[in-house]
Amino acid sequence: MKILEHCARCGKCLPFCPSFRATLKETLSPRGRVALIQRGLLEPYPFSTCLLCGACEEVCPNHLPLLEFFIKARAKSSDLLRPIYPLFFKGINWATKEPPRESEILLFLGCGAKFLYSKELSHFLHLFRSFVGELSLLAGVCCGLPYLAAGDLKNFVKEARRVLNFLTEKKTLLTLCSSCLYTFRKFYPAFLNIERPLSEQILSFEDAIAYLLRSGANLSFPQKVFFQVPCHLRHLKEKPWWREKDLAYYEGCCGQAGTFGWRYPKEALSIAKPLQKAIFSSGASILTSNCSSCLLYLKKTFPQLEIRHIASFLRF
Repeated sequence: MKILEHCARCGKCLPFCPSFRATLKETLSPRGRVALIQRGLLEPYPFSTCLLCGACEEVCPNHLPLLEFFIKARAKSSDLLRPIYPLFFKGINWATKEPPRESEILLFLGCGAKFLYSKELSHFLHLFRSFVGELSLLAGVCCGLPYLAAGDLKNFVKEARRVLNFLTEKKTLLTLCSSCLYTFRKFYPAFLNIERPLSEQILSFEDAIAYLLRSGANLSFPQKVFFQVPCHLRHLKEKPWWREKDLAYYEGCCGQAGTFGWRYPKEALSIAKPLQKAIFSSGASILTSNCSSCLLYLKKTFPQLEIRHIASFLRF
C-alpha cells in the first residue's frame, strides 16, 4: 500500500489504458483503480476489466508495479468465472505425440500452439531443426496466465511451478506466444517465492520469432500481410522486428485479452475499432499475430480472411 502512495495521479497512463479509452470512466483507469484499492473498494468490474496489457506500467513516471496490485485486488474480489478455469484446463489433453528430446533449448507449447496454429508450429520446428539445431518441446503445462487473469493466484503459482520444474538446468525457453513470454518475464518474478533468481535457473526467456530471426532467418510475404502487434510483445520492449519488414502492422490492443472479449463485448468492440480500421485500410488478405489471444480475436472477427501465426512466413 505504501508503494501506491507514489501514484502522482498525473494521468500519463490514461491515453494508453485500453479500458479507459473505451469507456472514459475514471474508475476503469489505472489511477482510478489505485484509488479504489486505497479505499478498500474491491468490486469485481473495475479490476476484471483491466486487460493486464502492461501499458500503464510502461508509461508510469514512478515505475509502479501496477499490475501486481490490480491482480491482487482481483483475487480479493468475487468472480463467478474463477472456479471454472481449473475445470476447463483439466479437460484439455495437453500431450504431444512427439517423443521428448534432450536439448539446451526448449520450445514452450502452452495452450495455443497445438490448437490454434499447429501447421505453423510444424513449420517452425522443421526450420529450426534444419538450420539452427536441436530443441525440445515443453508440453503438458500452461504458463498460468488464464488463472492469473481470473484472480486465481493459488492455481497460477501451482501451474507456474510445474513449468519451472522442467527447468532444473540452465536452458533457453522459447515461446511462440507473446503473452506466455510476458508471463514468464513479468509475472513469475512478481508472484513466485523463488529461492534463486530466475536468471540463475534459466539462461533466458525468448520470443521464438526474434530468436530465429537473430539466427539468420527472414520473413517472406507472398502477398499483402497485416500483423497485429500484441500488447505483451510491445510492452516487453522487444526489438521491433516487425517494423523492419515489408509488413503492415498495428501497435494497439485488439480487445480480446483472454476472456475479456467475451465477457465485455461492448468495451472490447470499442477498443478494437482502430485495429479494424487499420486492417481494412491496409488491403491485406492475410492477418497474422504471435499471441494466442490476438489470433483468437482475428479468427472470430474476420472469418472471411486468412488467419495465420507469423511463424508461417519464416524462411532461411
